[in-house]
Amino acid sequence: MIALRIFTGFLFFCSAIIAFVLAEANRTVLSWQDALGLILFFMINVVAETKPLKLPSSRSDSKAEITISGLSSYALLALFHPLHAALASAAAVATAQVFIEKKTPLKCVFNTCQSFITVAAASLAFHNITQLQLKSVIPPLVVGLACAITVYFIINTSLVSVGLALLANSSFFRTWASNFRWELIYIGGTIPLALLLIVAYQYLWIAGPLLFIAPLFLLREAYAQYVRLKTTYTETVRTLIKVIETHDTYTAGHSLRVAEYAKRIAVARKLSVKEVEKIEIAAYLHDLGKVDLAITHLVRKPGRLTAEEKRRVQLHPLVSADLAAQVTFFKGDIEDIIRHHHEHFNGTGYPHKLSGHAIPLGSRIILIADAFDAMTSNRMYRNALDLDNVRSEFIRFSGIQFDPELVPLLLEHCARDAAFVIPQVEIPYEEFLSAQITEPEAQSISA
Repeated sequence: MIALRIFTGFLFFCSAIIAFVLAEANRTVLSWQDALGLILFFMINVVAETKPLKLPSSRSDSKAEITISGLSSYALLALFHPLHAALASAAAVATAQVFIEKKTPLKCVFNTCQSFITVAAASLAFHNITQLQLKSVIPPLVVGLACAITVYFIINTSLVSVGLALLANSSFFRTWASNFRWELIYIGGTIPLALLLIVAYQYLWIAGPLLFIAPLFLLREAYAQYVRLKTTYTETVRTLIKVIETHDTYTAGHSLRVAEYAKRIAVARKLSVKEVEKIEIAAYLHDLGKVDLAITHLVRKPGRLTAEEKRRVQLHPLVSADLAAQVTFFKGDIEDIIRHHHEHFNGTGYPHKLSGHAIPLGSRIILIADAFDAMTSNRMYRNALDLDNVRSEFIRFSGIQFDPELVPLLLEHCARDAAFVIPQVEIPYEEFLSAQITEPEAQSISA
C-alpha cells in the first residue's frame, strides 16, 4: 500500500506539471459553445463512470474495471484543446468517485490523475498528428484518432496495471495481460462510434452527442453480457470444485493446490496467458470424475486395490472430461487436457496410453502438479515427503512418468524451497459442510 501511495503521489505531481505546461501554451478563452460542449461531455462521462464493468480475468481477486466513458473521452480529446479535454475527463472521474461511488481518497486521486495524464497525452498525439501534412488516402481525422486511441490504451492500461501490481505485489506484465487483454475487444468496437460522435458534434453541436447516448449505453450492455458470460464460466468452475470436495473432504483443497502448481509451472514455461488459463481451469476440474461415489470410496480405501477396482479408478479422467464437456466453454482443449492428465511420458499411463508429445502439454503439466501435491500432502497410509525426497522421485521418474523437459522447470524454477509448497487443509465432513455451504443448503442436503 505504501508503494501505491508513492506512485499515486508521483502521478499527482506529473498531472500538475502537465497542467501547468498546457496552460502556459494555451491562453485562449473558451467560447460559450465549446464551454457547453465540455459540460455535456463531462455529464456523459460522470454517468458512464458510475456504471463500470469488472473485467473478466483468470484471477478471482482481480479489481480491474472498465467504463464506457472511454468513448466520450475519445471525442473529448479530438474536439477540444488537450488541457480542456483532460480537465473535463478528470473532473468527471473525480465527481463520480467522490460524490456518487464514495470510493477511498487514494483510489479517487489515483484514478483522477491517471485519467488526466491519459487524456492529455492522447489529445496531444491527436492534434499533432492531424496537423501534419501526411500523404495518405486515409483522412487525417481517422489517422489521428487511431494514433490517439493507441496512446490512450497504452498509457491508461499501463498506469492502472502498475497500480494493481503494487496493490497485489505481483508482476506488471502478468497483471496487464490478465486484466486488460479483454479491453482490446471493447476498443475495436468503439473506434467507429468515436468517429461518428466527433463528426456529429462538429455538424450538430450538442444535439450530436445527445443522439449517441442511447447507442452508448447499448454498447455497454453488449459488453456487459460478454463479461457476465465469462463470469458464469468462472463461477461454474468454483461450483464444480465444491462438488468434488464435498465428496472427498479429507483432500479438500487438492484441486485448488494442483491448479496453483500447474499455473506456476505453465508461467515458468512462458506459455501465453490464454494457455495458462486453460491449464488452470483443467487443473481445477481434473478430478471431477470423483463425484462418482464408488470412485471416491476406492480412492480413500486403505490397502491395495483389486484389478477391477483399479480399472474403475482409472476411468475417472474420462468421466471428468465428459462432465466438463457439458459446459460449452470447456469443450475442446480443456476437455482434452483433463482426459489425458494421467498419461505417462513413456506410454504406460491411462486411459489411452499416449506417449511423449502426443500427450497435450497441459496434461503433462497437470500430471507433474498432481504428483507434486500428492507427494507433499499427508495421506492415510503415509506422511508428506520432504522436498529432498520429492526432488529425488521426480528425477527418478523423469522421462518415464514425467516429461523430462518439464521436470527441470519444476525443480529449478518453482520448487526450490519449502515456500513453494501450499499448506494442506484437512477438516471433518461436518465442519467442511458448515464452512462451505449455507444453512438452508445444508438442510436441503440433509433432507
